[in-house]
Amino acid sequence: MRFRTVLAVTSSLLMAGCSLSEPPPRSGSPGAAVSQLQDVQACSTAFSLPAGWRVQPLGEERWMLHGTGARPLQVTLQCRTLSLDGPADPVLEPALGPLDRAAMNAKRIYWGTPTEPRHQAVAIERRWMEGSEVQEAVELPRMVDDPAGAPHVLLMLRWDEADASHIQQREALIASLTQSLEASGAAKDTTGTAP
Repeated sequence: MRFRTVLAVTSSLLMAGCSLSEPPPRSGSPGAAVSQLQDVQACSTAFSLPAGWRVQPLGEERWMLHGTGARPLQVTLQCRTLSLDGPADPVLEPALGPLDRAAMNAKRIYWGTPTEPRHQAVAIERRWMEGSEVQEAVELPRMVDDPAGAPHVLLMLRWDEADASHIQQREALIASLTQSLEASGAAKDTTGTAP
């Protein structure tokens, strides 16, 4: 029964243009939360997710990435050719809702390590002034050989900074993406713009 479920999920990913495979464990991965990665291809980009994450097609060039545990982190993945136009970009509204400037702070941050800035992904963080919900929109750097106007990966997520599980899942996601960017030779310049 489990084999049929895995086969059905893999078939739907391939039909939707997103593929998934599990390579052997990689040594020297940043972050202890990454013990084994699964490779994904979407938006003409190859990257890795932490082991156990699921990928669900949502429609044309959109997927939902599901984390692990009792409160799995959910990340919307969308292919995009344009760079984000700040924290109020309309592309964010379906996944994150509109920016409420009276109740939220927004700033640009980076996913990755300061020692490897060329592998960092540009992120826009929208944080509620009251409460513990944090929203992020993250653009993965374009690959060196990408043609102009090629689609790139935009990730959008909400997480609870008071939830240790969400923090661990987010850290594992950042570590796996950082390792992917290091392995694939991402471009030195990212696609993001300052809010």
